[in-house]
Amino acid sequence: MKSKKVNIQAKQEGMALVMALIMLLLVTVLGVSAVKMSNVDTQVAGNSIYSALVFQGAESALGKVTSETDLNNINKASTARNTVINVDASYFNPAETVTGGATLNSSATIAFDGVLAAPVINGSANSSEFNYQVFRITAESKLTSTAARDRHTDGRAIQIPQE
Repeated sequence: MKSKKVNIQAKQEGMALVMALIMLLLVTVLGVSAVKMSNVDTQVAGNSIYSALVFQGAESALGKVTSETDLNNINKASTARNTVINVDASYFNPAETVTGGATLNSSATIAFDGVLAAPVINGSANSSEFNYQVFRITAESKLTSTAARDRHTDGRAIQIPQE
């Protein structure tokens, strides 16, 4: 009987070891791919947050420059008609610091686009004694340490007496 047991053990030739190594390799490959996928997902989520930050930054800058209560920047643009006015950087300070030390910086320009006569109302000429100065306001927001940036443009018409 002892001789039969020895022959059966000699014929196995290490197959269990080979199968265990193949299983270990498969588990390792699955683990590495899961880690890489989680890194990509984290980057996508971060980029989405950066995109939202610069969008809101540009909208905020545009709203601040076109505010009804502060027409100083528009008045500067109306006196320098053929020039693009850069809104002073201190107007947007302090710059906002966000996660990871990145800073959200905003800037804006105002350009005079021309003077329009009073608009037609209900298909008939408007006998208004006013014209409208038209301005194009462009606000941009950038997030330092990233490539995230956004630019928004708005128009503003200011009523002026006809000359």
